[in-house]
Amino acid sequence: MFDNGENLKNVSNPKTPIAKTILFDFDKYDITSDAKTILNNVLQYLLGSQYSTIKIDGHACVIGKEQYNQKLSQQRSDAVKKIFIDGGLDGNRIVSTGRGEVNPTDDKQGRDNIKHKDEKEYIENRRVDITFNAFGHDAQTIIYETIATSHEQNLTIDITEYQNKACFKDVKHKKNIKINSPEYPNSIDKVTNKLDFPVKSNLSVSNPLPILYIWPKVFANEYNIHVHSCRYFSNDANTTVLVKAYADIKWDFHFFLNLSNKLSVKWQNLSPEKHKEMQSKAGKIGAEKRWKQTEIDFGVAIDAKWDKIEGDKYNGHYDATKKYEKKSNNFIQFSPL
Repeated sequence: MFDNGENLKNVSNPKTPIAKTILFDFDKYDITSDAKTILNNVLQYLLGSQYSTIKIDGHACVIGKEQYNQKLSQQRSDAVKKIFIDGGLDGNRIVSTGRGEVNPTDDKQGRDNIKHKDEKEYIENRRVDITFNAFGHDAQTIIYETIATSHEQNLTIDITEYQNKACFKDVKHKKNIKINSPEYPNSIDKVTNKLDFPVKSNLSVSNPLPILYIWPKVFANEYNIHVHSCRYFSNDANTTVLVKAYADIKWDFHFFLNLSNKLSVKWQNLSPEKHKEMQSKAGKIGAEKRWKQTEIDFGVAIDAKWDKIEGDKYNGHYDATKKYEKKSNNFIQFSPL
């Protein structure tokens, strides 16, 4: 049984505005190597977040004529848009705008005045701003339920396809899997995309009261798996996956009715123990004939097996059958259907 996340009550994660900026060389709209790294990180996130609309705003400094800078700012914005589209992003999600000069002066009047040629002062104005909303999730815990024996057996978690190659956040994520459980003296913590880890049930072979497990979904051993992948499981406060391992107990429950008449005495293919039982019943048949009584055994059979070895073999066994006896003077007749 696998439930892909149980809803957390009264928990919400509103949209988060994200803003990124890349810079350009003077009078250029070529994407620098540093800018490509930033854009690739943003692109990887946007490819996995199909509901975000991206705004790209190009800017220029006041050096140069205003009309020229307006065109340059649009070229810078379009260059970023091209990177995203070439990377597989739907162009319909992108709004690309050239904003022209940042803080244009009032006295330029379309001229290129020499006093505005301080490149260091205006380096941050030669840029493109990228903004979008990150629609977060609750990082709801995924509940995975399984059955297990009392001996350790491995489960495998593989998160290869759920890892991002990059992240738009300004943090470094540990690409590790951490597992803790009351069953573990120490936590398992490894930097990997695939990990085998042992699980088992808490119903031992020698348990004197397996009747407590009459409803199998009780007394689970729990294993908390923390996966640090910013794509889906970004909330460190919540366990990414919770494994619940239940006992592999198998119950047989039925009513029975046995009549100690001739029809019930069958000797073929019986064990020596059953032969003794049938001999006892054979003695009763004579008494039944004399007293015209039929002994009736009836009751409820409750039988449990657990800790499976192979096939239909189990280490644990429990029999709680309740049997009642009664003699009846009624004539019992068996008719063919």
